[in-house]
Amino acid sequence: MIVGESSHAKSYGQEYYAKNRDRIIARRRENYSKTKNAINAKRREYCRKNKARIKAEHREYYERNKAQIAARRHEYYSSNRDLILAHNREYNAGHRDQVQAQRQMRDLKNIGRIKVQKHASYLKNKSVVNARKREYYSRNRERISELGRREYAKNKDKILARNRDYRAKNRGGIAAQRKVSYRRDKAKILAANKLMRVKTRERFFEIYGNECACCHEKDKRFLTLGHVKNDGYLDRAELGTSYWAVYKKAVKNPDFARYEVQCFNCNMGARSNGGVCPHKTKKA
Repeated sequence: MIVGESSHAKSYGQEYYAKNRDRIIARRRENYSKTKNAINAKRREYCRKNKARIKAEHREYYERNKAQIAARRHEYYSSNRDLILAHNREYNAGHRDQVQAQRQMRDLKNIGRIKVQKHASYLKNKSVVNARKREYYSRNRERISELGRREYAKNKDKILARNRDYRAKNRGGIAAQRKVSYRRDKAKILAANKLMRVKTRERFFEIYGNECACCHEKDKRFLTLGHVKNDGYLDRAELGTSYWAVYKKAVKNPDFARYEVQCFNCNMGARSNGGVCPHKTKKA
């Protein structure tokens, strides 16, 4: 009899709640807003007195239901991703200093565990993480490059010192890693280097002109970089024998008093004629 009455009351209560849900929730909110401070004070006091027990219960519940909790979180995040990200951006913008301080404190407190977890997660999901990084970089290439340039300009000396220190401590490992990478990706590296040289050469012609400064030859197959004062030995002393290093220097720091476009005839002719193109001596 009691069981039957209890189930009947329960079903009646559920039916009543379903019919009057909005009104019940509104009344609860109204009551909470009136007694909010007192309720929160009681909660804080209760949590303070029972902190250890509450934490232990939470840990026990989490360990017992870890898979279900993770699945539920993932499902909720997937269905509300845009809303969650927008809310996070809004909150971070309004509490930037507080959020950064909390992250720094958390990272300092758990730095060893965080590193281990991040590395393990990366190894487990390496292909997915790398694909996501490439996609993000392709969408935000300009902004990332601009932020990198600002950061480098702001901390140039510190970054260069750190790089020098790292190279000095890991010289052997870096060389070995480069050899392995070169053997593994030789075709890709050679293709990238060739493309870089083509782009650098085209940029040089865009800056200094598309014809020989002496004989006005315009076919780019005959054109090259020339030194106005025939002082290429200074660049070789500074940069070594790599001709592309001179191209990059001329492009990065344009100097029309030192560099110009020459055809190979005029360039080699000046080299064997005391620094003066034979075209000029012939005209004289």
